[in-house]
Amino acid sequence: MTSAYVSVYAQNGKLIHVKFDPVYEGSSLHIDDEAGVVLDSTDILVDLFRCYISNVELIKQDVTVMKESDSFHLLDAESSETLTFPLEIGPKMDFDSIRFMVGIDSLTSVSGAMGGDLDPTKGMFWTWNTGYIFFKVEGQSLICDTRKHRFVYHLGGYDGPFAAQRWVTLPVDTSEDINITIDLDAFMQQVDLVNLPNLMSPGEEALEYSQIASSIFKIAR
Repeated sequence: MTSAYVSVYAQNGKLIHVKFDPVYEGSSLHIDDEAGVVLDSTDILVDLFRCYISNVELIKQDVTVMKESDSFHLLDAESSETLTFPLEIGPKMDFDSIRFMVGIDSLTSVSGAMGGDLDPTKGMFWTWNTGYIFFKVEGQSLICDTRKHRFVYHLGGYDGPFAAQRWVTLPVDTSEDINITIDLDAFMQQVDLVNLPNLMSPGEEALEYSQIASSIFKIAR
């Protein structure tokens, strides 16, 4: 996207907002509310959620009508301001779906140190040869036979047969703000807390769980 293109749309277009709402146990996930909770035998407590959303596009009848430049967003349930970002659209732009990647593309992953949401100090970068963590969920459950009953799911892997980036396309019936639910209940119902409570490297299991993760994004109704 050229600077002239941005200038024209900034003057004559409008801003819409894309808002993500991580939902767990039927309500928005508020990390601060979990402090001091005593677990029962069946409780599954999620106390950390982060993920990367990138390469955001608006689509009309399978044709891209808008593509966000420098499109990398780190969503963090502990920081509500990270869950919403604006998009500039043209005055007559029409679209019927939004498309984005859950994860970071391979070129960006091998491009060296980055800033902003891609800064390694954000806690979402493994090493130069494994790249970024795309999707991170942590918490506690007495089901887990681990230290402090912790479960840790760090999903990623940018290259080869276990490349874990996943595209998500969602139908949109408005040209106004777009509200997207992240159904963490659906994710936790499909993970194996007994046999695989910790997953922290690329591979077959991370690929399988990344497919699950990409399926839990839904347009809010």
